Amino acid sequence: MEFLDSEMMKRFMRSAPVNIFFKDTECRYCFASEICNLVSVGENGSIVGKTDLEIQKFPEMGKMYYEDDKKILATGKGSQYISEFPMENGESLYFEIKKSAVRDENGNIIGIVGIVDNVSERVRLEKKVEELSMIDGLTGVYNRNYLKYRVEEKKKKLIFPFTVIISDCNYLKKVNDQYGHEYGDILLKIVAGTLKEEIPEGSSVIRMGGDEFMILGNGIPEEKASELMT
Repeated sequence: MEFLDSEMMKRFMRSAPVNIFFKDTECRYCFASEICNLVSVGENGSIVGKTDLEIQKFPEMGKMYYEDDKKILATGKGSQYISEFPMENGESLYFEIKKSAVRDENGNIIGIVGIVDNVSERVRLEKKVEELSMIDGLTGVYNRNYLKYRVEEKKKKLIFPFTVIISDCNYLKKVNDQYGHEYGDILLKIVAGTLKEEIPEGSSVIRMGGDEFMILGNGIPEEKASELMT
């Protein structure tokens, strides 16, 4: 069996479809197969010998990576997560990061090995599918799935006063019976569009089903809520 020398090994790693990196027990980079423009390489154009605290352009991200490295070195347990990097054009890049502890022949932890994979297209597609699953196909407002999402999502904080308004679309059945369901659909679209135009920014319109709509209002005072209901 022919073994690869260090230079040949580096060439193989630099040609890998994902970014491979190694860190020492001080969380400093020893090797990275690729350096993207999301890190600061400094005057020497290298991240070797530096920690994420020094190279990451987003300080909070660098701190999180560094603390995660310390935890891996202390416990020997690897980690896996997806990081979001907001870009100037309003979009975001998403990178999946997987890290594991490296041990010597005696079981002692001597560093960290990790990979970084650009999963932006996959995450954007997943977000689009998730978004579509929460949109009512007829009216374009949110559906009941969104209500469950809002309740369960801890990241979204309620802004008080918080208002919940439930309403229905008068005479929908009469319109459907007299003119046909296509006109009833038009009526629902008009009502949904009017509600979207009238509610304050940060609030949501949900079609609960049939002719019933719900408004979730962040920061809507009682006076404004009363105005919306008239």
